[in-house]
Amino acid sequence: MNSSLRKIFCCLLFLFLDKKLVAGISMGQYFQTVYDSYSRLSIENLERWNGLVLCFMEIRPSAKNGTRYGDALIDEKTGRLLPYQGSGKICDGTWKLIANLSSVAVKDSGNYNWDIPDNRGFSGPGNSRLYSPYSENGGFVICSYDEKKTGRNQFGNTIMLPPGWEKQVEPAWKYFRENPVLFRIRESKAPPDVKKLLELQGGENPVLAIEACRTLESYGLQDRPALMSVIKKSRDTLQAVLILLHWGSLEEKKDKIAFIDELINMIDAASYLEEIKGVVAVSYFLSDRIVPPMKENREIADMQEIKMLNAWEKKAATLKLDTDEQRDFVKFFQDQKKLLLRDANPGKK
Repeated sequence: MNSSLRKIFCCLLFLFLDKKLVAGISMGQYFQTVYDSYSRLSIENLERWNGLVLCFMEIRPSAKNGTRYGDALIDEKTGRLLPYQGSGKICDGTWKLIANLSSVAVKDSGNYNWDIPDNRGFSGPGNSRLYSPYSENGGFVICSYDEKKTGRNQFGNTIMLPPGWEKQVEPAWKYFRENPVLFRIRESKAPPDVKKLLELQGGENPVLAIEACRTLESYGLQDRPALMSVIKKSRDTLQAVLILLHWGSLEEKKDKIAFIDELINMIDAASYLEEIKGVVAVSYFLSDRIVPPMKENREIADMQEIKMLNAWEKKAATLKLDTDEQRDFVKFFQDQKKLLLRDANPGKK
């Protein structure tokens, strides 16, 4: 994307990221849950952090959060903040422990506080480039915690989870611990239990469903019809993550196109918006938007994104939109399509 179009896209992005567009949360938070669940919520990562104190927490920013300090220096020509350590905003709130995922004792709750200088451009620990629960509207996270450290350094490896998953993390973690061989096929002498993995992929626990899907895709054991059935009944973050996991496992261009065609058929057949929010959200990730969850052939990704957005625009015109949240969701992706088309045809206005 050329520099001028990137500026336009970023302006649009940050205009919408703080709007509550999906399940009562902002679009930025929604995209962050999709990205983290796709790229970071895995047994491999959780075990890699085994030496750390791993916790499942609810982050609650305080009324003091976001308060500005100091006088910002503004570049009169660009209107941007200049690098200056004397101004910024305060990141402040509390956290509540929901589940301790390690063997080290952790207190039930605590406070956090640090300054975010204007020149930092980064609002919290982890890979939060779209949304930070610490400095924005909070949320549920899996993270490492070190009470011996201070400020932002107390928290690390933050994984943002969507609302509604808070009761699923601890049972999933227990299941991982009790059935490690199921997800480590190369280490097992027994044949893979594909039936059990497919059962978990279509089960009630979204954390287990994602890991089961990840395992099936990694070892080439996925049952495409079974997966499509699960995708159709899934919603929001889970739906988007299952799609991204399968897309990432497809190597041939024809297979990627065939898969996108199936998703477009889902869009065409939808009767209401909630059936396909996750499908539409996937288009945001296909062609390297802000935090790409995969490195794909850009031409294929752009082409498929335009196809999906064309189908979405046609479907959106027929859907009954009862809330501002739904209408803003539709507008976000309509504008995304316009920007993508401008990028593909830079000579056209």
